[in-house]
Amino acid sequence: MLTKYTFTAATAEIWLISQDMDLMMETRSILRQEYGQVKLFSKWEEIHLGLQGKGCTVLFVDFEGIFQPGPQKGIEEINWLRNQNPAMVTLFAFGYGNFRTVMSLLGEGIDTWLLKPWDENKLMATFRVCLALAIERQRKYALEELGRCKFHLDFQPGPVFLKSDRMHELMDSVVNQKTSCLIFGEPGVGKNWLATWIHTHFNRKGFHILDLSSGTEMINLMKSQDLVFWIKNGWIETLVIDHLQILPEDSIPVFNKQLEDFAKQNPHLCIVGLWSVVHGNRPSKELTFFEGGIFELPPLRERKDDIPQLAIWLVNEICQEFRIRKKVLPGPVVQSLLRLPWLGNVPELAQALRNAIVISKSTVLDISDFAFLVSARSSPLKKEKNFRIIEKEKDLVVRALEKHLGNISRAAKELGITRQSLYRRMKKFGIESLVNS
Repeated sequence: MLTKYTFTAATAEIWLISQDMDLMMETRSILRQEYGQVKLFSKWEEIHLGLQGKGCTVLFVDFEGIFQPGPQKGIEEINWLRNQNPAMVTLFAFGYGNFRTVMSLLGEGIDTWLLKPWDENKLMATFRVCLALAIERQRKYALEELGRCKFHLDFQPGPVFLKSDRMHELMDSVVNQKTSCLIFGEPGVGKNWLATWIHTHFNRKGFHILDLSSGTEMINLMKSQDLVFWIKNGWIETLVIDHLQILPEDSIPVFNKQLEDFAKQNPHLCIVGLWSVVHGNRPSKELTFFEGGIFELPPLRERKDDIPQLAIWLVNEICQEFRIRKKVLPGPVVQSLLRLPWLGNVPELAQALRNAIVISKSTVLDISDFAFLVSARSSPLKKEKNFRIIEKEKDLVVRALEKHLGNISRAAKELGITRQSLYRRMKKFGIESLVNS
């Protein structure tokens, strides 16, 4: 990760490579007046041995002392080092006789150059420019890395569906809170959506989801250099900690203390915890960090007034995803959907609409397109309801296992259950063959 290379003048890694040790030792003594980490190497192999997972900030190369008889080897080594740290800046020192050769290499691994002989002021001024370039590069690549990870600098959540009184009351409470909070509810009720709404409502900058897999890893992740760096630089102002429900009971007090310390060190940071209620496991009372800011997001069946707008928005999104003409969801169909319990909450509603859109041959969805939700007597499922729920559960388990290539730990984490519970469900559904052997 790029933040292994966070630096200031005192912590920047300056590497000098040359076979002219007298020249490099003199250069190092000058640079140490301002830079704390200056290392000498006489050949590329020494850099490989001394790398140990770190990269350099500025690589100072003596062209005559290391690139002769030909430059190709040196360029390959520089590119290899740049793969270790894309923000690295390369500075070449050379005599006037090699001016044309070095100039031809600009853009192939060389960022800037210094003509021999140099004086102390010229050397220090050049290194200050290199450090500034490295810092700017680091910011650029860090932002790109934010995009590759679950880091969102300009996160745009979906529309706000606030027809139900329950949601109006909840949003009012959240707005009045203005600080860190804990959101809990059944899987699929929209906890992540509410977290992003909180982020954008208060016009905060960076948004990061810390997705946790186990109690031990969770505590270690809070110490991540990447996380600390982006927060300290103000690139992240909302930290969302997902899947808090899998935190082992005995580690909750430790994690709670760590949250308190983390918040004190970063007063500008809003921490939003997400807790999925599975089998009645409501948030632990030992998570005192969130006291006074704990909100329950009700299931979809308890805020059915939100379903019409939500369903219409989902239909439009699904049609865009499939790249097909927009389909209409008429009122009578919406009324039929309101009579169903939606035990799987928003994901179940979305999947039902997705199936209906695939089945439908018209631009207007019909009740017949939802036949898979209706019994042979054209009434909400009664006899088949339990069967449909079991099939839905099996489908969720199969999809999680396939997504994670049979990895039990990762699939269980996504489903919000323990490994043992997942094993029991696999045996129940007869799908043990999906597990890595």
